[in-house]
Amino acid sequence: MFIRKKVINIFGLALVSLIAQGTFTFAGEEVYVSEKTIDVKTIREKEERGLNLAKKAIKRADPYPGMKTEVGMKNIELDNMIERKSNLATTIQRLKIGLMRKKAKYARNPELLKVSVKQYSQKIIEMEDELAEIEKQMPSLESKLASVSLELQVEELTRGIMVDEDDTGGFDEEFEEAIQERFNAGKLLLNQGF
Repeated sequence: MFIRKKVINIFGLALVSLIAQGTFTFAGEEVYVSEKTIDVKTIREKEERGLNLAKKAIKRADPYPGMKTEVGMKNIELDNMIERKSNLATTIQRLKIGLMRKKAKYARNPELLKVSVKQYSQKIIEMEDELAEIEKQMPSLESKLASVSLELQVEELTRGIMVDEDDTGGFDEEFEEAIQERFNAGKLLLNQGF
């Protein structure tokens, strides 16, 4: 926001400077130059370059595209976490079922039972740790996503961009009620006069 204001101020100063120089040059005020030495084409090219640079600076200072990208990236990241969490939970359940099957299968062979239990238990613990880490990170990511989404919605509202055309927030009903109240009040006033 600070950088954006500075860029806009710089753009404004550059534009005022270009316009003032062009105005004085073309108006002949305080600048006495013969017509032969004025290169109008060069002046216009410099003004165009200045305006193009100013337009590029404004586009770069605009936070809206970056906000949209950030919201999209956070959504994808959250979706990936949710999918990974679901996959881990399913895999852990399958490993636990596999462990029970191995215990039943190798109940009479203590050495194989010990190796199988160790391998399955180690893998289950690794996946449970990863699942716990994901569950720990999710609230923070959800909070960041909500914050960035809110900033984006505020920016869209200030720019007049409709976020969701179906979501009127109940304004249509309130508008209809207000119109009906006014109509009824006007009808009463008209009826009292006669």
